[in-house]
Amino acid sequence: MNEILDEYALNKEPKKIDWRYWYYLFLGLLLVGSMVSTLLAWYDVETIVGSGPIMSIIGVVYVRLGVKVNESRAKFIGWLPLIISIFWFATIYSFSMRPNDCKFNVPFSLSFATVWILLNGMVILAKRK
Repeated sequence: MNEILDEYALNKEPKKIDWRYWYYLFLGLLLVGSMVSTLLAWYDVETIVGSGPIMSIIGVVYVRLGVKVNESRAKFIGWLPLIISIFWFATIYSFSMRPNDCKFNVPFSLSFATVWILLNGMVILAKRK
């Protein structure tokens, strides 16, 4: 009985991870998350305190998955949330800005970033293998 179990354990192949699945899942999260966070920023600018770090983490994971599946466009999309978060944090901190001072500038820049992410994301989805 012991020999049969050992043979079964030896013949079992390790399960391969489908990195493309995770890559496209995080692309979807990035696309939907950027639209939702931009809409929330237009409604209340203080929501960037929560959405900025969340989108930055999703973007960094997406860049790592893009490297894993050899997709060069992932760098252009994935680093953008982190760069915008750092830029607005530094700007708001440096100039001691209040939420009323950022009511138009932050959502406007997020709108441009969202369009950039959507356009590049659609190109990636169109060229999907």
